[in-house]
Amino acid sequence: MTSHRCRPSSVVLSPPLEDDDLLHEILLRLPPQQSYLLRDSLVCKRWRRLTADSHFLQRFHLHHQRPPHLGVFSQPGWSIIFTPTLDSPCRIPPKCFSLRLNNWLGWDLAECRHGRVLLLNWRKHQVMVWDPITNNCSLVDFPPEIYIIYTVAALSANDKGHVHGSCQLWPFKVVLLRTYVGDGDQTVTGVYSSNTGLWGDLTSTVLPDKYRGICMDISSSSTLVGSALYWLSSSAIVAFDTDKQRLAVIVNPFRAKRVDTVQIIQAEDDGLGLAAFHGADYNQRCLEIWERNPNPYGVATWMLSKSVIPQKIFVNYTAMPHVVQYVESVLAIFVRV
Repeated sequence: MTSHRCRPSSVVLSPPLEDDDLLHEILLRLPPQQSYLLRDSLVCKRWRRLTADSHFLQRFHLHHQRPPHLGVFSQPGWSIIFTPTLDSPCRIPPKCFSLRLNNWLGWDLAECRHGRVLLLNWRKHQVMVWDPITNNCSLVDFPPEIYIIYTVAALSANDKGHVHGSCQLWPFKVVLLRTYVGDGDQTVTGVYSSNTGLWGDLTSTVLPDKYRGICMDISSSSTLVGSALYWLSSSAIVAFDTDKQRLAVIVNPFRAKRVDTVQIIQAEDDGLGLAAFHGADYNQRCLEIWERNPNPYGVATWMLSKSVIPQKIFVNYTAMPHVVQYVESVLAIFVRV
């Protein structure tokens, strides 16, 4: 009995970078800054074709989930100034995203979300939605039923399918908030859709008895947690569910604190949370993170999740830090000292 040993056939393996599928997987793991894709697209025509593919770009944004934070908008005087936060070569020159408001008196910077900047003009009864990428500006008139809007918020019209990095492809919504005190004591919201170019029906809720006759100094900026927008005041939190079109008022557990030391954030379980500076002595100062959780009886209570002691940052500052803004896309709190 004889045995025959089979000789393995010679297989020619192509270099890994010659395989489009494998190269896609490698490029997918690049840092989220667009400059990396731009530089790789200059390698050759094949790499340029792969990095410009719409299917790859969608996978790239979904893979990274959270986009890099490009910078901060501020309003000194009559201009909207962009201050970049990334280092070179990803750093965007400030002049690329700065907006001059010559002869446009009365425009105030409200907030930024989903790649758009929102401005409010009480004199002209208008809201401006500015896209810094395309430099397009959309003007929205106040609804005829309301002549004064306390604050506004902007968000992508289809946030459930929203993909960061392609915000300019999405229509937008504008949500207004107006609180009436002494005239029915109620809070009113309305939603404008760029798809229809119209304001929807106004939604209102009567303030609880404990807030009757009290001026709710609602902060100008909102926080988006899930499908709900939240605004903070010294005595309460106003919540508006954008899906169910419902308004609610929640007790602010830090009623004795200044509003600029407390900030609404997204908790680790994707629910509602608060970040609050605690401690008068800067040696004992800490940032407390609170979460709102329902108990077995269905009643939501606030619970301390953790405390952060930032002595290395604030060791030379004796005054209490001011919370400027919470950025949902990168889960970052901006603090002014």
